Amino acid sequence: MRIAKRYHIENPIYLDNDEAYFSALHNISWPSFYVVDRHGRIRLNALGEMDEGAPDAAQTERAIQQALSES
Repeated sequence: MRIAKRYHIENPIYLDNDEAYFSALHNISWPSFYVVDRHGRIRLNALGEMDEGAPDAAQTERAIQQALSES
C-alpha cells in the first residue's frame, strides 16, 4: 500500500491474492478492468493492457464517469 500512499489514492483497493474474485468473474485475461456500478452490475469489462489516450482507455473513463454520475 506504499504506492497508494505515495500517489494519494484514497479509493478502496482490493487485492485478490488467492484469485477468488478473478475466478468468480470467469476472467480470461490479466490485466482486466471492470467498471461496477453502485448496484454491483458490471458496466464495462476491458481486457489487456491499457495506455492513456487509447480508445479503450477513453471508453473506460466514460463508463467510470457515467457510473459515478448515476444515483
